[in-house]
Amino acid sequence: VGLWSDTVQKRPDNIRARNNLAAALLESHQTEAGLAELRAALGLRPNHPDVLRNLAKAELMAGNTADALAHIELAQRIDPSSAAGWTLLGATRLRAGKETEAVDAYREARRMRPDSLAAATGLGEALFLSGRNDEALQVLAEVSRQQPDYPGLHLTYGGALLDAGKAAQALAEFDAALAHDAPTAKLHHLRALALLELGRRPEAASAVRQALQLEAGYAPGLELEQELRELTGKDAVRR
Repeated sequence: VGLWSDTVQKRPDNIRARNNLAAALLESHQTEAGLAELRAALGLRPNHPDVLRNLAKAELMAGNTADALAHIELAQRIDPSSAAGWTLLGATRLRAGKETEAVDAYREARRMRPDSLAAATGLGEALFLSGRNDEALQVLAEVSRQQPDYPGLHLTYGGALLDAGKAAQALAEFDAALAHDAPTAKLHHLRALALLELGRRPEAASAVRQALQLEAGYAPGLELEQELRELTGKDAVRR
């Protein structure tokens, strides 16, 4: 950050310096400062594809999905040669709920970079969310063979396996996600569903509690918690 900050102070019209400073700021989680630099860079040269891509990334980090989508769509129209840009477009379309369009973007990224695990994992998630679970499982299994602990893979692969009725395999993926990725309410909730499917109700209840400890208002967790309470009540009546 310091190096590029000095360069920008000395040469405020240097777009490359502002873009690189913004990338460094985003890397260090200084999202608002990164956004300010990118907007300044875009003011110097509107429609610069690299700046637009970084701006889309920053907007996505800030939760501004619509703005992020507009910027990355424009960047890829201006310069469609960036595989990383197509991957970012896929991720942004997914965030916007455009799963089918995300599949197209990730496929283009993989066409350009067949070795990209980020594009493959994203494609698997997009296929799963668009209801094409058999295709999703094929893609995610391929990623798992290449790099079993790729960030984010276990959660996505586990969700697809659970949807396919393979609760034991899904649970193994969720347990691996707990070991390798940051825990989230979604992860604990999906793990609870797998445990419940396997008849391990007390452990499922524990996993739901962990989900709600991380995010008290997590709706799927609250719904499952209520379902487990009802099941426990029915068992008590039977006894």
